[in-house]
Amino acid sequence: MLSAIAEWIALHPATPPRTLLLGVTPALAQLQLPPGSSLTGVDHSAIMTKAVWPRNIPDQRSVLRGSWLALPMRDMSCDLVLGDGSMNCIPYSDFRALAAEVRRVLRSDGLFILRCYTRPVVAEDPAVVIAELPGHSSFDHFRLRLLMALQSSVERGTAVHDAYRYWSKWNFDKASLATQTGWSRESIDMIELYRGPNTAHTFPTQAEFQSALGEFFHHIKILIPSYSMGESCPTLVHRP
Repeated sequence: MLSAIAEWIALHPATPPRTLLLGVTPALAQLQLPPGSSLTGVDHSAIMTKAVWPRNIPDQRSVLRGSWLALPMRDMSCDLVLGDGSMNCIPYSDFRALAAEVRRVLRSDGLFILRCYTRPVVAEDPAVVIAELPGHSSFDHFRLRLLMALQSSVERGTAVHDAYRYWSKWNFDKASLATQTGWSRESIDMIELYRGPNTAHTFPTQAEFQSALGEFFHHIKILIPSYSMGESCPTLVHRP
C-alpha cells in the first residue's frame, strides 16, 4: 500500500494528499504522509473507534462516525481512499453502492487502494483446513482460511458464529494446541469472539472484486504480499 501511495505522491509532488480511510485500522491511520497531508477515518462503530483509533491531530488526522455507503465527505474531496479488508466487512450486494460512494468522493486523478481477502476459485474443504491446523503460520491465518472455506456463496458470506460452531465440533484442547504450535493462548482465544454474533464476512474471488469495482474504476495493478497466504490478501489499486 505504501508503494502505491508513493507512486501517487511522486506524480503530484506539490499536492499533499487528502486521504480517506475506510475504517480505523491503526497502521493505516498512522501512515507517514508528506507535510500538509490529512487523513480522515470513517467508521460506524463507536466501540471500535474508541478501542483502536490513535489520537486525533488537528488538521492532520481525524475520525468521523458514519456509513461507508453514505460517506460524510464532499464530492471529489479526496486524493486517496484506503481500505484494509473494508469491503470484506459488508455484504456483496452492497459492493456496487460502496464503489459508487468512493468514486463520488475521489478526485479524477486519485487512487482507490484496497487490501482484499479473496477466496480461491476452487473452494477448500473446511475439514482439510482443520486437519492442517498445526501447520498454519498463525492462528489468525487459520481463522481466515476457515472463514473462506465455510462460505457457501459470495452473496451469503460467512457468519462468524458458523465458524465458531464448526471449530467447536472438533473439541480442540487450546492449551495443547498452544504448546504444539507456539501460538499464544490469547491469539487462540480470539475464536471465542465468534461465539454468538451475527457478523458475517464476505470473501469474493479476485474476479468478483474486479466485477464489482469495474463499473466505477480502472484497474491499475495487483500487489501480492510475500507473507503466508499472501495470494489471498492482495492489494488492488484502482483509479477513476
